[in-house]
Amino acid sequence: MHLRAQAQDGWLHLEVQDQGQGIPADQLPQLTTRYFRGRNVGQIPGMGLGLHLVRTIAELHGGRLELESAEGQGTTARLVLPVGDSLPD
Repeated sequence: MHLRAQAQDGWLHLEVQDQGQGIPADQLPQLTTRYFRGRNVGQIPGMGLGLHLVRTIAELHGGRLELESAEGQGTTARLVLPVGDSLPD
């Protein structure tokens, strides 16, 4: 797992990257839907709330959540938040 943080042009980019099983491309758009669990999670515990909450909190702060994944290659989750003068009113 790799963690990265970078401030650029008034935005903080926080990135988590793994080399896990990845997410099927047809399910990627649904990942932030409340209670959604991918078909390839097997016995991994969870309720399908984590990414939904991250996206919601990011948007409330004027930011966004970006997800990239490829089956068998891993997933990258990027949280982008405004800092300094970029903060929403």
